[in-house]
Amino acid sequence: MQAVVAVSAIANDGEVLVPKMQLQSQKEVRKTIDISTEDMQIVRDAMRQTVLRGTTQSLNVSFVEVASKSGTAERGVSRNKVNSWAIGFWPYQDPQYAFAVMAEQGPRNYQYSVSRVMTRLLNWMNENNKQNYFK
Repeated sequence: MQAVVAVSAIANDGEVLVPKMQLQSQKEVRKTIDISTEDMQIVRDAMRQTVLRGTTQSLNVSFVEVASKSGTAERGVSRNKVNSWAIGFWPYQDPQYAFAVMAEQGPRNYQYSVSRVMTRLLNWMNENNKQNYFK
């Protein structure tokens, strides 16, 4: 949840929001981070580029622009396991939703699978789009 709150602050020009689990809730700002709008835009642009050309390219779907960042940490003496995560938000131009997907102690060769899990969820949401998540 902390990762979702952090990425939503990036998406919202430094506004740290109170997390909500319901669609029809009002935005509630906990505090605002003192970082310039220009600097926040640089971070958002870099996160979009990660989807277009980086480690979360599977999130480059046709129905919504996603911005994302991934990370891994090698685990174990032989470093054959990884903890992986991807955080992000959509739509890129007018952020409404933030996400975090995490996997613990996965095989090293599966380090990019967390973004693929999110891609599968986005595709499912698009196919069953009763709530109109992709305006």
